[in-house]
Amino acid sequence: MRLDLLGGVADPDSEASRVIVARYQIFLSAALAKHQIAWEDIREASLTLQFAAPVSLPCYPSWIGDPLVCTLALRNAFASAVEASAVTQCAVWRPGRFSRSIR
Repeated sequence: MRLDLLGGVADPDSEASRVIVARYQIFLSAALAKHQIAWEDIREASLTLQFAAPVSLPCYPSWIGDPLVCTLALRNAFASAVEASAVTQCAVWRPGRFSRSIR
């Protein structure tokens, strides 16, 4: 999945991915403001999510989910670019999976 945070477009496109893009645009805007970077100075801002990624994880229980690689890429108007990645786990969504209370 690729999210274009400047254009507000997700690939693949769905109602859920459009909501996610809108939320991450808000996060990006706040982060840029914190570092005194104008939104207009950014030429590329993308978030790529690779589900079921072929990477090894520390010894976490497999029920937590499959490996997920999240990569943020930013490029400004002056051709400076930065990329950061994180590896975590993501459980596959199934209806009712997280709906029960544990109280």
